[in-house]
Amino acid sequence: SFITMVFLVTLWVMPFVEEDSDAYREGAPRGYFVKAESQWMGLKPGFIKWWNKEPVVALDVTNPAATEWFVGRLKALQAKHGIDGFKFDAGEPCFLPPNFQTFAPIIHPTDYTRLYIERVCSQFEIAEVRTGHRTQSLPLMMRMGDRFSTWDIGNGLQSLIPTLLTSGLLGYPYCLPDMVGGNAYFGRKPDIELMVRWAQANALMPAVQFSIAPWDLSSKADKLCTEAMLIRRRAMNRIKDLAHNATNALEPICRPMWWLDPEDEETFHIFDQFAVGQDMIVAPVVEKGRRSRDVYLTEGRWKDMAEPGIVYEGKQWLRDLHAPLSKLPMFLRIPEVPM
Repeated sequence: SFITMVFLVTLWVMPFVEEDSDAYREGAPRGYFVKAESQWMGLKPGFIKWWNKEPVVALDVTNPAATEWFVGRLKALQAKHGIDGFKFDAGEPCFLPPNFQTFAPIIHPTDYTRLYIERVCSQFEIAEVRTGHRTQSLPLMMRMGDRFSTWDIGNGLQSLIPTLLTSGLLGYPYCLPDMVGGNAYFGRKPDIELMVRWAQANALMPAVQFSIAPWDLSSKADKLCTEAMLIRRRAMNRIKDLAHNATNALEPICRPMWWLDPEDEETFHIFDQFAVGQDMIVAPVVEKGRRSRDVYLTEGRWKDMAEPGIVYEGKQWLRDLHAPLSKLPMFLRIPEVPM
């Protein structure tokens, strides 16, 4: 089984409970769910619709007894089946019924999110969430929202780097990008090129997750995605050191280009490159069909990590840098030698 192998096993959890469940029968009489006086969308008072079929009620996270009960059920599940952690989904106030009523009043609907993260999600050593509100101090992976298997900047591959950088700047350095290749929604699966470029773009971000197996696309996709993950393996000590530093300083692991030189105006509008710490620049190809791209290097001397022996002076653009499908453009700063 997975549990007896090297894998850590997590389960997908939402703060929702269906009416026809042991949890509802146990929790409802105790007042553990958010209430509402009136019906909504033809549902019973307090029930909501979500992305699955059956209506549900939401856990009342303002009630300490309710959250203690919910967490207790999850910990019992962990102990019984050897589960390592949880993927906590939802938690946004949009999943509350109109004119909702909670055990304790909340000043703003986003307080529901904060309490969900604080009182439920953060109680586990291994956990990821997809939402947050004033929860930067908690040791959690912050997952990007679901991505489409497309190239566009709206919600495809090109949206990955801007979202990563925004997450870090907001104080959530442990950003978990969505599945490599996207979610294949609406029957649209990634082709080989999109899958490979996505793996390359994600390779040096704080975390990686696959859902679509590259080998299900082709042996070529498998080979090139494996090469991207080998790049990650070689950089893991750097990523781990930055992750450890972020626990104290909250500095992003992956940083916008202007972080390297805040006075260099050329960096202000770059949204398709990022830095890993202060000494590595990553410039993935995120446009369909492209086999070259422009790359900006900040001040200093930079070694081309994909082309051994090539060194560039910084504070300049490298125009039309060759980047075949097998190449992830990345550069390592050469330390200055003291005089």
